[in-house]
Order: sequence, then C-alpha cells, then structure tokens
Amino acid sequence: MTPIEYRLELYDTSGRHRPIAVIIASGPFTPVSVGDRFDDEGWSRLDADDLPGAPASPRRYTVHSVKHVVTHEGDRIVARYCLNLSPFDGDRSPVWGADGAEWRRGHGRLWRRASVPERLEFKTLRRLFEIGRQLEVGIGQAA
Repeated sequence: MTPIEYRLELYDTSGRHRPIAVIIASGPFTPVSVGDRFDDEGWSRLDADDLPGAPASPRRYTVHSVKHVVTHEGDRIVARYCLNLSPFDGDRSPVWGADGAEWRRGHGRLWRRASVPERLEFKTLRRLFEIGRQLEVGIGQAA
C-alpha cells in the first residue's frame, strides 16, 4: 500500500496572505470548520522573525476557509489540509483558558476544553481515505 503523508498548512489571511506554518504527520489531522477558533500556542513558524504564541498568550485565529489537496508525490500520497486563518482579537473566554482552566463545570457536567463533532470527523477522514484509495488504484492501473 502506498504510504500517505498528511500536511496541515496554515496561512494568515491578513496582509500578504502568506504561509505561516506547515505541520507534517503520519496520520490525519482533526477536522476543523469555517468559523472555528484556531490558536497558536507555540507552532514552529516558517518565518524565523515571526514569533509564535505561547500557552499563556496565544496568537488567536479564526478559520476563514479550508481546502483539501491530495496529490501523488514520488513514492507517497500527500494529503494537504490547508487552513486560511484570520487573526482574532476578541475577548478570551474563560472556557478556552482565559483564567488558565483546562476543564470547566457547567450544568452539572464537567466539560472538556475543546471538542470536535465525531460525525464530522468520521465523514472527513473517510472521504480523505476514499480519495487516497482512488489515487492509488488509478496509479496502479496506469502502470
């Protein structure tokens, strides 16, 4: 089976609309949706002069748009998950760590700091695997 490389490419839509970070993994990334908050708490930046955020003072963004690109490069399939991020300068919510809390109590339950709808996550991951499988089959037939 052809190996798959997953890339999360982050772009800042303000100013020059430039790439700010690329994160590579051997497994899929958690899906996000337009409008989700996406905070930089210390990513390695492509531009050494562009200082990263920190857990105590993150650089905050909102997901402006999402693009998926799947290509075959050399001996592997590359699944690129490109996020266009818009700077966010609104108030920090206590739920998201304004007071340093990771967990919050509310309505008799203990809530996690962040959650992702499992249905959306499964649907997106399944589609990425289907695309990868189709690419692999198409490449195998061409050979």
